[in-house]
Amino acid sequence: VERAMSRISANTKNPRDLAMLSLFIEKANNIFNELRESKNKILKELIPSEKNLALASKMRNLIVGQIHEMPPINLNDGGVIKDGVDKKLDDLRNIKNLKKSEILEFQSKYALATDVNNLKIKFNNFHGYFIETTNKNSEKIKQCNAINFRLIQNTINTSRFQTEELKETSLEIERSESESIELETNIYEKICLEISNKSDCINILSKKISFIDVISNFSILSNEKGYVKPDLVDNVSIEIVNGRHPVVEDSLEKEGINFTPNDCFMNSKNGTWLMTGPNMAGKSTFLRQIAIIILLNQIGCFIPAESAKLSIFDKIFTRIGASDNL
Repeated sequence: VERAMSRISANTKNPRDLAMLSLFIEKANNIFNELRESKNKILKELIPSEKNLALASKMRNLIVGQIHEMPPINLNDGGVIKDGVDKKLDDLRNIKNLKKSEILEFQSKYALATDVNNLKIKFNNFHGYFIETTNKNSEKIKQCNAINFRLIQNTINTSRFQTEELKETSLEIERSESESIELETNIYEKICLEISNKSDCINILSKKISFIDVISNFSILSNEKGYVKPDLVDNVSIEIVNGRHPVVEDSLEKEGINFTPNDCFMNSKNGTWLMTGPNMAGKSTFLRQIAIIILLNQIGCFIPAESAKLSIFDKIFTRIGASDNL
């Protein structure tokens, strides 16, 4: 949602960003409603202020009321703004639909006048709407006296014709489409501007939701993997009983193998260990296991160990083994 908001503010004209924002606000409200029903006071502190929630709901109502639920990716494709939002836009769309109905009537009329049943009216960006038939039936159209058909193009297998009324109708459709897209663009930009001016509200919601997302994942991971809460101590200390490397452990479990846990005891008096052993003996795994446990603790997650006492650290240095497939 933060990326979507930055694109909306930069006026990138992708209506799907507004649809994404609307969906985010809806889902975020569902999560905050869950927290309201909780008896845990700390969880209730994660709910944004009523002012922010009301502002977000107002933004969602604006989007839902004016933007189609699944709009096109490109604003220039049209069909972004809902019917009923702007009378002039509705009128322009009605002209387009009415004229397209006229074109279907022209096709029946021309087929009857020329006695060419496979005559079709088609469209391309160069000619607009035109009449197409096989070269075999081309002479029938040329010899028709009731309607003035003008030959505009010959291809290997087909001939293409135009009439004055078809050309005029084609131009009217083109004008109404161009005007409707221009009008849609103006409406869309006003919506984006209004939302951009209140972007702080969405930033607050997204930060709350991302925090809830992270701590929910921490709790699920800790519960499923049997992680424990370490004790935090003021003195320089690493006391880890039966620690495990979470990534290696997860990899071994898939092969039906248990990770062999190990201990680490270090303090200000015993702050250096020297590890020796052959390549692929597990030295790097142990080194980084300690680093990961310290990191998990300091980002607020339980750790893969039986128990631990840890102080707070400001740096981690570790190495990668010669043949490391982790």
